[in-house]
Amino acid sequence: MNTDLKHSWGKWPDKLHELPDQVKSIAKIREIENFTIEREQGYMDVVSSSDNKSTYRTTLENCECRDFLITKKKEAPCKHMYKLAYECGFRNFDVERYDIYKLVEKKCKALNSKQLKELAVILDKKFGKEIQ
Repeated sequence: MNTDLKHSWGKWPDKLHELPDQVKSIAKIREIENFTIEREQGYMDVVSSSDNKSTYRTTLENCECRDFLITKKKEAPCKHMYKLAYECGFRNFDVERYDIYKLVEKKCKALNSKQLKELAVILDKKFGKEIQ
């Protein structure tokens, strides 16, 4: 893949990838199995996981999926774009870390508001105010 394409991934600021919604997208890259990459042309075609029929064309700057076009309003990468960046070596995601995030998120959904506040206090003491 040429340096112009690597530069196109660079349009996304590093801090963006740490936002909770982006962490969720990164965690989902393992779920993407049905895809083909054209490295020299800089795109990936991925079959939709929702209907197994639709195909999305994905580049490092754009994707045809609903998540990128509507939910993220083209302001942040979708899981398909993260998958392409990962497969092309532009971004080395610590996927294990994101798996842990998913597990914690799932467990937190089972907590009531009082338990969540208690957990927040514990995390603030342990990690400081860096967790939002």
